[in-house]
Amino acid sequence: MGLISSEKLKSISEQRRKLGLPADYDRSCAGIPKDESDVRAANGEPYVVRLKSRPKYPPFRDLVVGTVKPSPATKYRDGLPSYDDPILFKSDGMPTYHFANVVDDHLMKITHVVRASEWISSTSKHIHIYEAFGWQPPEFAHVSILTDTSRQKLSKRNLEASNMNWYIDGYRDSGVLPAALVNFVSLLGWSHDKKKDMMSMKELIENFDLRFTKGDTIVTFPKLWYLQGQHSARMAEEGGEDFERFVDQVYTSARQHPIMVEGVKSMGIARPRDYIGSVLRIDAPNYTTSEQFLQRNAYFFRRPSNLSPYRSQADEHSHAVSTLVAKAAELSVIPESDWTEKQIAVALNKIMKDVTGATNEAMVRDGSGKLKEARRTWNTAFYQYLRWAITGELVGPPIPQIMEVLGYTVCMQRLDRGAEMVKSTSENGKIGTQLESKVQA
Repeated sequence: MGLISSEKLKSISEQRRKLGLPADYDRSCAGIPKDESDVRAANGEPYVVRLKSRPKYPPFRDLVVGTVKPSPATKYRDGLPSYDDPILFKSDGMPTYHFANVVDDHLMKITHVVRASEWISSTSKHIHIYEAFGWQPPEFAHVSILTDTSRQKLSKRNLEASNMNWYIDGYRDSGVLPAALVNFVSLLGWSHDKKKDMMSMKELIENFDLRFTKGDTIVTFPKLWYLQGQHSARMAEEGGEDFERFVDQVYTSARQHPIMVEGVKSMGIARPRDYIGSVLRIDAPNYTTSEQFLQRNAYFFRRPSNLSPYRSQADEHSHAVSTLVAKAAELSVIPESDWTEKQIAVALNKIMKDVTGATNEAMVRDGSGKLKEARRTWNTAFYQYLRWAITGELVGPPIPQIMEVLGYTVCMQRLDRGAEMVKSTSENGKIGTQLESKVQA
């Protein structure tokens, strides 16, 4: 126990700095008799409790970096000693991390301590505390420090500067899945030999080992969004309780969003939570956050606005745009009770087969005898038209899936609106025949 004023400590530190020595403790109180120390402490003199370090700590084994040879705890310069005696209890009676982490880990029966490499220099002290109590030290594994792209230690400040969340609830509120976040954090600095990065908690537990990289680990977030999509797709495919929790989480995050509020009102969505689930089932591989989910799939919640004039994939030897419009209208023959992805796909295939059949061969031939290529061009143009009229977008989930979720009435309304726009722009001479962007059928 050391009985020494803060002023005296400052004076000692200043003298040592002037001599070019580290501002370590000089053991000036180590020779005070115990009786005197007890009396002075009882009389209210401030004191701290220190661990008397060994002159030299023995090597210890680290499960990641191997054998570690600590620096001497007692150093000399110009004949003056410098002691690395860590404080265990501060003058306010509170324990320091050095002391508290040892006691806490022992009482919790911790067998393996995995922590950042910045603590490796303190491990000898911690082992010394275990041995002073007569306790068996745990195994130690010191892993890489997490840094940002500037190689600065990851912190609240630089995470917020990158518009990333520091607190777990920030990720939860934005729609990040627990499975994706756990998966992402588990991979930081870990060198596994599996062929995939996406792992469930069960797989992480089964495959985990201590093969960590020895240098610092740069944290970037594209991998989080990749894993988010992978876990979303897995849950959508498997269904069950995990998917239902996923739907609940997204709905909770999205239900007050203007796009969602507008959809419930303008489209008469009676069961918005289930509707969110239907959209998630077909768009899960692209899921990142609830905000991006709603922005990307806004056409499920409101009629596409400001549609640009339709630009056809069909060239001058293919069907006129009016044929695409007419063929799309044939989907109305599907009974509303049979409006499912499967029946829509069957109807679309029949339409394309009829158009490109032998009786209509002259209509699709491109003038050079390349009938197969002409068929592919027309089919692409047909899907492009449907996607334009129904979603106003160039990409998205498969058209039959989109149409099932939107329902018969909404799809017919949007196809009618698309036909009116084509008619209007045709009369004004604005319909083009050059495809501006490649689309996804």
